[in-house]
Amino acid sequence: GVTKDAAGQPLAASATSLADIDKALELAQKHDLYLMFVFTSFDAFKYSFENGDVRGPSISSIVRSSAKLDRFVSDVFSPVVARASASRYAHRVFAWDLLNEPEWAVSNLDQPNMCGNAQTKKGTDCVTYGQMHWFLSKLSAEVKKQTSALPTEKRPLITVGSVRPSTHRNWEAVPQDFYQFHFYQSDYAEAHLSLPRLDKSSIIGEFPSWGLKAADGRPALSATGITDEI
Repeated sequence: GVTKDAAGQPLAASATSLADIDKALELAQKHDLYLMFVFTSFDAFKYSFENGDVRGPSISSIVRSSAKLDRFVSDVFSPVVARASASRYAHRVFAWDLLNEPEWAVSNLDQPNMCGNAQTKKGTDCVTYGQMHWFLSKLSAEVKKQTSALPTEKRPLITVGSVRPSTHRNWEAVPQDFYQFHFYQSDYAEAHLSLPRLDKSSIIGEFPSWGLKAADGRPALSATGITDEI
């Protein structure tokens, strides 16, 4: 979804990705749905990864450089948000999730990550917490800028998809409108389906469609059961 130069520097959002945004919003309008677009994921920090084709290099070098990051936001991210905001169905964008599970690509948080080996170029080319925080804050500011002209009731919210409820404090300082966490079997084994007490509304934005197995005296839950429990 991104065009790049010979050195791998992202130049622009591809025409295909922009057309996909148009179609997604058209379908959302047709079926009376509201969308939360996820701009990118921790996978983009991998040295290289395969998802239908090989994509690389990692965007880590961009996040580490103020000049490269400014260009990335203006040339790649901004046109994506602008395209959705210019749509006749812009009101169907409920929110922008800036980055899926950023914790996996951060080297200095006291929790599990997917940091790889710089010599072998395997795994994830992790950045520091400060660099990731700055990256997310820049994306958040750009969403605000690109959507400020929309009527208040049509203006999308901003969030970050954190790995799990226990990591909720990682991104509280990133400007966002609500907090979002993901919840899977290991989380259910450790605690009930309860969200942390926070200063903003919070939701579980990702959970297994196949449900949860019984754990530690708690019953098995179908996907519908999870939403009822929440």
